[in-house]
Amino acid sequence: MEFRTKRILVADGSKKTQSSLESSQAFENYDFMFVFDGESCKEAIASFQPDLILLELFLPKLHGIQLLKWMKNDIKFRSIGVIMMTYELMLQNYRASLEFGAEYFLERPFKPSFLFLLFEKYFTNTLQIEPFPGEQVIDFGVDSYFNPKIYKPTSYLKFWGTRGSISVSGQEYVRTGGNTSCLEIRDRKNVVIIDSGTGIRPLGEELVNDKKLTNLNLLISHTHQDHVVGFPFFNPLYMEKTKLNVWSPIGFEKTTEGLFTQMLAYSFFPVRLDQMHASVKFCDLHDSMEYKFGDITICCCYTYHPGPTLGFKIKMEGQNIGYVTDNELLVGYHGHPADIPMNHQLMDLHSNLIEFLSDCDTIIHEAQYFPNEYEQRVGWGHSSITNATAIFKFLNCKHWIVTHHDPRHTDEQLALKADLHRQILDEVGLDCRLTYAYDGMIFPIRFKESN
Repeated sequence: MEFRTKRILVADGSKKTQSSLESSQAFENYDFMFVFDGESCKEAIASFQPDLILLELFLPKLHGIQLLKWMKNDIKFRSIGVIMMTYELMLQNYRASLEFGAEYFLERPFKPSFLFLLFEKYFTNTLQIEPFPGEQVIDFGVDSYFNPKIYKPTSYLKFWGTRGSISVSGQEYVRTGGNTSCLEIRDRKNVVIIDSGTGIRPLGEELVNDKKLTNLNLLISHTHQDHVVGFPFFNPLYMEKTKLNVWSPIGFEKTTEGLFTQMLAYSFFPVRLDQMHASVKFCDLHDSMEYKFGDITICCCYTYHPGPTLGFKIKMEGQNIGYVTDNELLVGYHGHPADIPMNHQLMDLHSNLIEFLSDCDTIIHEAQYFPNEYEQRVGWGHSSITNATAIFKFLNCKHWIVTHHDPRHTDEQLALKADLHRQILDEVGLDCRLTYAYDGMIFPIRFKESN
């Protein structure tokens, strides 16, 4: 009887198995054929007529289990042995391979010498199925375990309130939050706060636990109620050690101190301003001026909003970040943002602000309305996402963070609004990352290793 060299068909999407087998001295003991996808394997089974198949589980074009089931259900091929191999060491894969008739389940990677040992055992009828290897523990050495270190920012911005106009509550606002404007700016030693909306209340609860922070600076962008209503609920005001400077633009009617005194009259609140335990000093903010608070520098610029209203530029750790919560851009414009050029007369209103923000990589700026909503709210002092996008064409902004969300916009509506916003950015061709701010969101400036 004529002796025929045993034929082995290797079906693997990678050529590494072929290379490793060909480099072995035992390669000449068998007649090999190599295929690299499921369809080619199916054809080779009929033409090559192998005695054994080394079959990759996740084979391109046709899954290894599908091939196995097809073979074992066909009387012409069911006697062909199959060694299933895979990197996916999962119990389901192991059980399915054996249930459908594989002779062995081989975990990758493996040494060529071990593979040739399996071939020899199969052809001498001594190959036995081994228990699922998932219980084995592989020792990669002491130094191989990756234990990532936890970092925390030492300088950051934190959004304590991201709503405009009025605070909101309810399950439909859970993700974004319902507090009105309040931003914390922190470096290693200093805290600067912009606006005292309802978000300043939880910030104050956190600050009273830090005994080192006794000198605080609060900047008020303007004195509309949603930006000052939280002031009486700021806990550091009731601590004698607190020294608080309140900075604000010069108003058209009363001074900020006069407005806060009126807000804290007995008719409105049980504690008057002059009864607060903290030392409170009121200071003026001026357009085009810089103010230093330790390593934090704040610059100011007027925005287009009813009453004297300031936008800010935050300079710290070598970064410039714009922060503008109330600003109506391109008043009364309802066209596509791509259609308005820099020399349009409506742009004249904002030329100073564009120059002011031109060196900011990150800009926090409102975009309160959907385009159709803005048609009914011209002159209210807030921007549509389309008009705000038109201004961003002329800035070098790489990251736009949207805040001052409309109180009527639920989490679901804000998600839809963000999707539309990204679509408009794409249509205009702006390469700018977009984030919708939420209460509690932290924007890190620098990281420090946690102890």
